[in-house]
Amino acid sequence: MSLTAIFATDDGFVFQTLVAASSLIRNGGINDLDVVILTKANDLSKKSRMQINAVESKYQTSIKVFEIDESKIAGAKSKIPHISQPTFYRLLAPSLLQNKDRCLYLDGDIVVSSSIEPFVSEIGLDDSSWDVKGVLAPYMFASTKQERARSRLKSFIYRVPVLRFEEYINAGVLLMNLKSMRSRGVEGLLKSYITKGFHDQDAINMACRGRIALADCRFNTPVCYFQLENGLVKCASDNKATQTFGTKAIQETIANPAILHFAGPNKPWNVENLPFAEVWTREADQVKEIIQGI
Repeated sequence: MSLTAIFATDDGFVFQTLVAASSLIRNGGINDLDVVILTKANDLSKKSRMQINAVESKYQTSIKVFEIDESKIAGAKSKIPHISQPTFYRLLAPSLLQNKDRCLYLDGDIVVSSSIEPFVSEIGLDDSSWDVKGVLAPYMFASTKQERARSRLKSFIYRVPVLRFEEYINAGVLLMNLKSMRSRGVEGLLKSYITKGFHDQDAINMACRGRIALADCRFNTPVCYFQLENGLVKCASDNKATQTFGTKAIQETIANPAILHFAGPNKPWNVENLPFAEVWTREADQVKEIIQGI
């Protein structure tokens, strides 16, 4: 199976992006993989480029840097402190990867711990009924109407009453059907939403509503909903993740996660004792060894 994976970063987040990419290469189970890193034009330092080249050389896996002209996402502005501007670059994937029928987008705060082959292969490329595949966002799926109204999506809810909360996905892990998105003009629709002030994840769920394929939570495990108890990872029964995915799915995810996502402000490189932090640290140590001396 061949697959193109894309990441978006700035110069200050290159190390974390390389940890995510390295974990995908090492653990993802994809035999024919190439990686594309999206970044603002002239943003990456010489040191960062050398580190990227070192990881590419180590794994003999193509890692290309695409520089983004930010005029192509005019009006985009991150309103969330721990999310940077490059998050919007994924919206340009259909036109950036014209020769690709699909790609995998991953946030830089993920770590791949086991094969993702089921996630990327379960849908046939000839299936034109879907645009993106991802995992439900518990804070939307399991929230009450009152909680949603208090959220950052308040204006979104009132302006787009047909939003399907039962299919609202977290956009940190996305299998993107680029062929379908190009044929439907989804990129233009995404740009129109961000010029109106919507964030990228909201725009993706709006533009693709009704054409979203759902995946098991193993493939975008929301670490922020888990906690450590006596050294063991737990998830409370009244937790939104448990309410969204069910107890059995959560237990299976704890036992064998495929993609761990450290969404939110708490990250394994700046907060101690996070659930699954040792998985990220192990992968980070691999990258540190590769780029040592650069």
